[in-house]
Amino acid sequence: MAERVLGAIVQSEMIDKSYVLTNSVEVEQLSSRFGATVIRESSLTSLGVVHESYNSVLKLALSNIYQSCAANVLIIHADLPLIETEDV
Repeated sequence: MAERVLGAIVQSEMIDKSYVLTNSVEVEQLSSRFGATVIRESSLTSLGVVHESYNSVLKLALSNIYQSCAANVLIIHADLPLIETEDV
Protein backbone atom coordinates (compact mmCIF):
# COMPACT_ATOMS: atom_id res chain seq x y z
CA MET A 1 0.00 0.00 0.00
CA ALA A 2 2.82 2.43 0.82
CA GLU A 3 4.23 1.80 -2.64
CA ARG A 4 0.98 2.96 -4.24
CA VAL A 5 0.91 6.09 -2.08
CA LEU A 6 4.55 6.95 -2.85
CA GLY A 7 3.92 6.37 -6.55
CA ALA A 8 0.98 8.78 -6.53
CA ILE A 9 3.03 11.41 -4.71
CA VAL A 10 6.10 11.30 -6.94
CA GLN A 11 3.98 11.39 -10.10
CA SER A 12 2.09 14.48 -8.97
CA GLU A 13 3.16 17.77 -10.51
CA MET A 14 2.00 19.51 -7.33
CA ILE A 15 4.70 17.93 -5.15
CA ASP A 16 8.25 19.27 -5.27
CA LYS A 17 9.80 17.04 -2.62
CA SER A 18 8.59 14.16 -0.52
CA TYR A 19 9.60 13.07 2.96
CA VAL A 20 8.85 9.86 4.80
CA LEU A 21 8.87 9.64 8.60
CA THR A 22 9.77 6.12 9.73
CA ASN A 23 11.96 3.88 11.83
CA SER A 24 11.52 0.92 9.50
CA VAL A 25 14.47 -0.17 7.36
CA GLU A 26 12.07 -1.64 4.79
CA VAL A 27 10.09 1.59 4.51
CA GLU A 28 13.33 3.57 4.29
CA GLN A 29 14.51 1.42 1.37
CA LEU A 30 11.15 1.68 -0.40
CA SER A 31 11.04 5.44 0.10
CA SER A 32 14.56 5.85 -1.26
CA ARG A 33 13.57 3.95 -4.42
CA PHE A 34 10.89 6.60 -4.97
CA GLY A 35 13.30 9.46 -4.31
CA ALA A 36 11.80 10.47 -0.98
CA THR A 37 13.91 11.93 1.79
CA VAL A 38 13.66 9.75 4.88
CA ILE A 39 13.44 11.25 8.35
CA ARG A 40 14.22 8.58 10.92
CA GLU A 41 12.14 8.87 14.07
CA SER A 42 15.22 7.79 15.99
CA SER A 43 17.12 10.83 14.68
CA LEU A 44 14.49 13.05 16.28
CA THR A 45 14.86 11.11 19.53
CA SER A 46 18.57 11.90 19.51
CA LEU A 47 17.59 15.54 20.02
CA GLY A 48 16.79 14.58 23.60
CA VAL A 49 13.03 14.92 23.28
CA VAL A 50 10.73 12.24 24.63
CA HIS A 51 7.99 11.43 22.14
CA GLU A 52 4.62 10.84 23.68
CA SER A 53 2.61 10.41 20.51
CA TYR A 54 2.60 10.27 16.74
CA ASN A 55 1.70 13.97 16.67
CA SER A 56 4.70 14.96 18.78
CA VAL A 57 7.06 13.09 16.44
CA LEU A 58 5.33 14.60 13.42
CA LYS A 59 5.65 18.09 14.89
CA LEU A 60 9.42 17.65 15.26
CA ALA A 61 9.70 16.29 11.72
CA LEU A 62 7.71 19.24 10.37
CA SER A 63 10.03 21.62 12.18
CA ASN A 64 12.98 20.05 10.36
CA ILE A 65 11.16 20.20 7.02
CA TYR A 66 10.23 23.87 7.44
CA GLN A 67 13.86 24.67 8.28
CA SER A 68 14.78 23.31 4.85
CA CYS A 69 12.74 26.15 3.28
CA ALA A 70 9.46 24.31 2.68
CA ALA A 71 6.61 26.78 2.41
CA ASN A 72 3.74 24.29 2.46
CA VAL A 73 3.41 20.71 3.65
CA LEU A 74 0.81 18.08 2.82
CA ILE A 75 0.65 15.10 5.16
CA ILE A 76 -0.44 11.88 3.47
CA HIS A 77 -0.61 8.61 5.37
CA ALA A 78 0.71 5.43 3.76
CA ASP A 79 -2.50 3.46 4.29
CA LEU A 80 -4.63 4.92 1.48
CA PRO A 81 -5.26 1.99 -0.87
CA LEU A 82 -7.30 3.95 -3.41
CA ILE A 83 -5.11 7.04 -3.79
CA GLU A 84 -4.39 8.21 -7.33
CA THR A 85 -1.99 10.87 -8.59
CA GLU A 86 -4.98 13.13 -9.31
CA ASP A 87 -5.92 12.99 -5.62
CA VAL A 88 -2.62 14.60 -4.70
